[in-house]
Parts: sequence; structure tokens; C-alpha cells
Amino acid sequence: MSLKELTIGVNLDGACADLYGRMREIASEWFELDASELTSQVIYGLPEWGLNIPEEYKALHYFAINKRKLFSTCDILPKAGYYLRLLSDQGAKIIPYRFYSDSLDQMVVLQTFDWLYKNKIPYSDLCFVNGHVKVGADLYIDNNSQNVTKLHREGLYAIFFTNGINEDIKKPRAETWEEVYQLIEEKYGIKS
Repeated sequence: MSLKELTIGVNLDGACADLYGRMREIASEWFELDASELTSQVIYGLPEWGLNIPEEYKALHYFAINKRKLFSTCDILPKAGYYLRLLSDQGAKIIPYRFYSDSLDQMVVLQTFDWLYKNKIPYSDLCFVNGHVKVGADLYIDNNSQNVTKLHREGLYAIFFTNGINEDIKKPRAETWEEVYQLIEEKYGIKS
């Protein structure tokens, strides 16, 4: 398969955007703590920050989206934009996706478009998914080990983008976007 035939699905939250870094800043305001008092090593639901029931997480998440524009104010992970633009320039179709729970909110959609535009992320399609990860791609880049495991079980190629604590999956895995690109080069025979 050539790069011109390749469709890449990429999870925005954690593989492109530093969602938890921004959430940490917002949570420090929410809890009236210094951000350094909140660990940066977290998992979904943020139990490490004392959020022990789903309602607590939902309240913080609602505040983050509706009062602090969470999805448009996240930093981009180093080199994510560069390599996604490079892959797009080489002919790959990019499909960013974002998970949502409950109902999809207009704020989430608008903030997502704003973030993609500000960070110059190319895309041929954009998906908001709830409960499943497949978006019609040939290759996936995701930081959620459960998503990657599901994709692998279905015979799909998925690169596990690590965040320091998600050590469950060994290969293929990448800690940087340079490593993501190298894995794609190796798998699809791309010459830089």
C-alpha cells in the first residue's frame, strides 16, 4: 500500500493534544491547588486527583469544556502537527477522532475545529465517536490501551502512543511523533 492510499485515524486526545496537561491546569483551579500538587500520571476518570465517582469527573469535565474551552486550549504534542502535515503532503488521508460520552455538545465540535485550525492539522474527515474507535482507517494512532487492543483484535494496525503510564502494549508503540513516523515508514516503505 502506498502512502497515497493510506488513511490514518488519530486520537486527538493524548496522541495529538496534551489533554491531560490542560486538564491538570483546569483541575488545579477547580480544586484550588497548585498544579504541581496534582500528578501528571493519570488515567481516564482522573482517580489520581481524587475523583472517585463518575459524577465528580463529569462536573470537572463540564467546567473544563464550557468554562475553560478545554478542547481549543490544549497544547499540541511536540511534532504532532509537523508529522501529520508531512504525511498529508505525502498523500495520506488524516482522520482525527475524538471520544465523547453522553451527548455530543456543540462546544466540543466548535472547540475541536478551532484547535485543528490553530494547529494547522490537515484532515480529510473528522469523527466524534462514542464507544467504538473504528473510523474507517488503515492505520490508527491512539494512546488508549483498550482502544489499541480492540483494534489489534480486529486485525487492524494500531500504533500505541505512550503517555508514561500506559505500559500495557509493547508493539508497535511510540513515545514521540518521530517514532510514529518511523513506524509508518517501516510498515509502508515510505522514503523520506
